[in-house]
Amino acid sequence: MASDVEKILDALGHRIRRAIVRALGSRGPMTYTELMRAVGVEDSGTFAFHLKKLQGLVRKNERGEYELTELGRRAYAFLKLLEGESEAVERLAERSKEILVVEDKLEFVFGRNLAEKLRKEGRKIRFRKIVRLVVEDMPPELLRSVVEGVEKVLVIEAPEELHGILAELARDTLIIRGRSRVGRQGMFRPLLRLVELGPAIAGVVVDTVSRTIPKILEVSTSMFLTPEHKETTIEIPRNIKGINLVLASSSLKIRSGDTPQIKIRFREHGEYSVDVEEDNTLVASFNGVFAEVILPRYKLKKLHGRFEASSAELQDVDVENLEVVLDSSVASLKRVVVSNDIKFSTESSMLRGSLQITPGENSSSLSLDSTSSSVGLGVKIPREVPVKLSASTADSSLVSISIDGKEVGVNYEEEKWRECKRRFSMMITTDSSVVRIEVEKSS
Repeated sequence: MASDVEKILDALGHRIRRAIVRALGSRGPMTYTELMRAVGVEDSGTFAFHLKKLQGLVRKNERGEYELTELGRRAYAFLKLLEGESEAVERLAERSKEILVVEDKLEFVFGRNLAEKLRKEGRKIRFRKIVRLVVEDMPPELLRSVVEGVEKVLVIEAPEELHGILAELARDTLIIRGRSRVGRQGMFRPLLRLVELGPAIAGVVVDTVSRTIPKILEVSTSMFLTPEHKETTIEIPRNIKGINLVLASSSLKIRSGDTPQIKIRFREHGEYSVDVEEDNTLVASFNGVFAEVILPRYKLKKLHGRFEASSAELQDVDVENLEVVLDSSVASLKRVVVSNDIKFSTESSMLRGSLQITPGENSSSLSLDSTSSSVGLGVKIPREVPVKLSASTADSSLVSISIDGKEVGVNYEEEKWRECKRRFSMMITTDSSVVRIEVEKSS
C-alpha cells in the first residue's frame, strides 16, 4: 500500500504528469498523439519521459490507446479530491457502468427515444470509430445531457440546430452536415464503398482517416482559403525522360498537355525546388504549396513520387515504371498507363483510381505494401496476358481481389502464366488495411 501511495504522489508531483492523468481520467482512452495534444506538450521527448514515469498508472489497451490502470484511476480520484471535486470522485468508480460505448460501426442512428431512456437511467453515451452517425431531431439540452463524447466519426448527420453542440463534443470528425445536404464527400466516396465490405473493418478505416484527413484538410485550407499567395510558372524541357517528386504538406496535380510546365501557388512559407539532372530526369520538391505539373504527351521512362501529409492526383499519364510512396496522404489515379512495373507503398493513407497495364515483350508487375491504409484500384490488362497473385495479409486487414468480376484467392495463378514471357504479377502485403483491386481483361 505504501508503495502505491508513493507512486501516486510521484505521479502527481509534476504538472505534465498531472495533466496526463487528468486527461485520461476525464476523457477516456486516447492515442499517443491525442494524449500529447490534450496535455499541450509539443516536445515529444519531454512527453515520452513523463509518460514513462507513469508506468503502473497508465497502460496501453488492446487498441493501442493509453488508459488509466486501477492505480491510475485512484490517482485521478485523489487529484480530483485535491482539486475540490469530490463529487466526481464518487462517480468515478461507476463511470464505466454509466457510459454506453457505441463503436466500430458503419452506421448508427441515435434517436430521441434512446436519448430519453439514457437520461432517465442517469447514463451517458459515447460514439467511437463510426463511419456515419445519424443524430435524429431532439431538444439540444437532451443531446448535451446524454452524449459523453464523439471520437473518430467520419460523417455526422444531424439537424442544423444540433451542429454547435456536436462540434463541441466531436474529435477527429471529417464533417458535420444536415441530412438533406450532399456534403463534401466526393473524394471519400470510394473509401465508403470499401467500408461496405464489412463492419469488422470500420474501426481500421476510421483510424486511417482520422490520422490522414486532418493533415489533408489543413493543407487544402491553407492553399485555397488564404488570399495572400504567390504564383509562378516554370517551363519543363520537352526531352525529359523521367520525373522524381517529393511532396510535404502540399497538393499536387499531374497531367499531360501541349505545354509542359509547372504551375506553383504558395504562401509566404511555401518552398519549392525544381531541377533537371544529367539523365534528363526532372527532380522537384514541394513543401506547403499547390503545384500543377503538366508533362509532355509521350511515354516517360519513370515517375517516382514520395508524398507526406499531402494530396496528389495523377491524370492521363503514360510511363514505363511508376512508384508512389504515401505517408498520411491521399492519392488519386485517373487513366494512368504503365507498361512495366508499378510499386505502391502506403502508410496511414488512401489510394484510389484506375490503371491500364500494357506489357511489352516481357512481364509487368504491381507491388503493393499497405499499412493502416485504404486502397481501391481498377486495373485493366490485355485479355491474353495471364495473371499471378501472391499476398501476405495480417488478420487485421481485409483484402478483396477480383478478375473479370470473379473473386480469387490471395494466392492465385492462371494457366500458362509460367509459360508466357508477356505476363502480369501482383504482390500484395498488408497490415491493418482495406484493399480492393478489380482486374478487368479487355481485348
